[in-house]
Amino acid sequence: MRENGARASLLQSTFHASPLATAGRYLTIIIFGLAAYANTFTASFNFDDLAVIFQGLAGARLGNFFSPAFLKMSRPVGDFTFALNYRLHGADVVGYHVVNLSIHLLAACLMSLLVTETLRTPWCVASAHSPEEREDMERQGRIIAFFAALIFVVHPVQTQAVTYIVQRYASLATLFYVGAVLLYARARRAQRTRHALRAGLLYLVALLAGGLAMKTKQIAYTLPFVILLYEFTFFTGSLRKRAGIVVSLVALGALVTLGFFASHGFSGDILDRLNALSKESPLMPRLDYLFTQFRVIVTYLRLLVLPVDQRLMYDYPVYHTFMTPPVVLSFLLILSLILLAFWLGRGARGIARRLAAFGIFWFFITLTVESSIIPISDVIFEHRLYLPSVGACIAFTAGVMGAAPVLSKHSRMVLAMPVLLVMLAVVFAVATFRRNVVWASEVTLWEDTVAKAPNLSLPLTNLADIHLRRNEPREALAALVKANARSPEDVKTLLNIAIALDRLGMYDGRFRYGRDMYDERGNIKPRYLKEWFGLACNNLGLAQEVLGDHGAAIANFEKALRINPNIAEAHFNLGLA
Repeated sequence: MRENGARASLLQSTFHASPLATAGRYLTIIIFGLAAYANTFTASFNFDDLAVIFQGLAGARLGNFFSPAFLKMSRPVGDFTFALNYRLHGADVVGYHVVNLSIHLLAACLMSLLVTETLRTPWCVASAHSPEEREDMERQGRIIAFFAALIFVVHPVQTQAVTYIVQRYASLATLFYVGAVLLYARARRAQRTRHALRAGLLYLVALLAGGLAMKTKQIAYTLPFVILLYEFTFFTGSLRKRAGIVVSLVALGALVTLGFFASHGFSGDILDRLNALSKESPLMPRLDYLFTQFRVIVTYLRLLVLPVDQRLMYDYPVYHTFMTPPVVLSFLLILSLILLAFWLGRGARGIARRLAAFGIFWFFITLTVESSIIPISDVIFEHRLYLPSVGACIAFTAGVMGAAPVLSKHSRMVLAMPVLLVMLAVVFAVATFRRNVVWASEVTLWEDTVAKAPNLSLPLTNLADIHLRRNEPREALAALVKANARSPEDVKTLLNIAIALDRLGMYDGRFRYGRDMYDERGNIKPRYLKEWFGLACNNLGLAQEVLGDHGAAIANFEKALRINPNIAEAHFNLGLA
């Protein structure tokens, strides 16, 4: 009994509401986050970083972001931070990573603060029928708040949104999003305690935070629905008394829609306008995208539970009908989780069950922009999990603590669940550190992507581009030949093969670029298409010769001559072969 009492005393001191204990918990979250991302500050710019930052925003004037055109921009808040980063740090990557990691750490702290703020909401206050129950509930809530944020900050799936610089859009939108919900909760509580002025100011700041989130990334357009969810989950009162709140949130959703149409026009099909909102082309039918997303969401859940085999790009199958086992089973799993959330939240006593229900609903609501019927060319990306994972981490931690024995000095398992959660956080932090090694350079990133998605041509062409920039033509040819095998008609790949051959410096007279066949816009003139592809087959044969595949080289020389018998280089190369 003395040992159990000591454990309970340790738990109570660790999760006490005192300012010192609270500061210690937030400091722990920050330290874990810094440790997990300690090796990222010199990680190179990757993939879209160069296009977005250096080609799109490097020359932007900061004053442009405060002009009337701001409202018509798609992601001006995120763009402003990149433009400011460039003004302060230029091409020094460290400054960009400092900002990204700071956003991530702040988002985790705000997430923890949101859960602790929830402990003061009317539902939580009313659910405790004695001072002892109230004390246990608050302690359990603070444990959930701490560990949900701790797991969020070190979870490996967040690396794409944090270490991949341009995905600051996702993390920054999430920071404003969580802040808006937190401010709304505080405004509602101030309103109930008759602090009208304070409530009004908090509502205004919440609206500002929500607007900043929506102008950072379109995933924040789900914010009115999450605030409605929070209102009906943690606040009490009849619908009539809360009519003003509901109407205001519905009006906010309508304003978001009107703002969208004002930017993109009022004519045409609504769903086509939503496709424009996502800044993607509808490359597949909407139902195909929806059926595929059922499976993608299950993959997201698997990554949250077991974050292994992470990659920048996924070679993901597209499903064209609902009645296929992967789609049906995925739909049933999603439906089961939603029904579980309803069951957990329906009149349930206990902060853990109510938070678990809220977290599950948060996860699915915040996924709807990118995982529903709005087709996006890439069906899956890990950074799309950043905002939904806030709810997932809350739901998971609340579920674990809800399954634990009642935390009191009489429980022998008083420290079991917190210790297990600490161990999980350490494992995730190590996994995050290791995953960040892949992001250290463009070469390591694309080599990892090629190894895990060998059937995609884009990772190979990107890897080849990097080798060409580094003047490593032989390595570039190895990637380009593989890329051509996956996309034989890709003109860029065939042109880069010629560039790599030229840099080898050993094939003068045996290949040609065919640049004289291009127009002033850089496109192949239609009358030269056949001849150009003949030259491309000759060059591909030379690349295969470099790699030692002489049989394939001969086949391509012969193919070049079938396309155009007048290619002298192909005759010469075939004779040598």
